[in-house]
Amino acid sequence: MQPASLPEIDPIHQVSYSRGKPKDYWIMKELDLTSLQRKIDKLISANAEMRQQMTAIKVSEARWQAERGKLMQQNDIARRKVNEMIERLQLLERNSG
Repeated sequence: MQPASLPEIDPIHQVSYSRGKPKDYWIMKELDLTSLQRKIDKLISANAEMRQQMTAIKVSEARWQAERGKLMQQNDIARRKVNEMIERLQLLERNSG
């Protein structure tokens, strides 16, 4: 017997009712749980993959930061050498002129 407040078929879920509960109530619950478990597994997998990617990004960042530091040092050395050469040339110009 159908409860007075429930329609014969739920228009949203398209489920038939008997005695106030859907006929396939337990099957639906198990399918919902299975679907939820699949979604959780996908999220866990995506999280693990993102963690690996983040680790790789951090390693890459550390490498380019180290390379940047070396390049800045080399730039400073080159700048000093150029300034020294300019000073020597100016000195030579003063002494010869």
